[in-house]
Amino acid sequence: MKIVWKTKVFSRNFVSDFGASLKNIIGGRLKTYEKMVNLAIKEATDELLQEYPNVRNVKMQITEFSNNSISCTVYGVINVE
Repeated sequence: MKIVWKTKVFSRNFVSDFGASLKNIIGGRLKTYEKMVNLAIKEATDELLQEYPNVRNVKMQITEFSNNSISCTVYGVINVE
């Protein structure tokens, strides 16, 4: 078996970040963050499945970095013959 993975790193722009900061003060959903996380998950997963269509036991890890950026790593195992 071999572990395989794909990682995507995303950050938001200043305008989106400012709007989310205001929303964070009053409370509620941070839709710009949700879109960023969903896009990172989708792109990393799509690339992993395209390169390794037989991957199994797929898992993901999302890490927050400073300055409102995130890393999404999607990983799993493949059989090595």
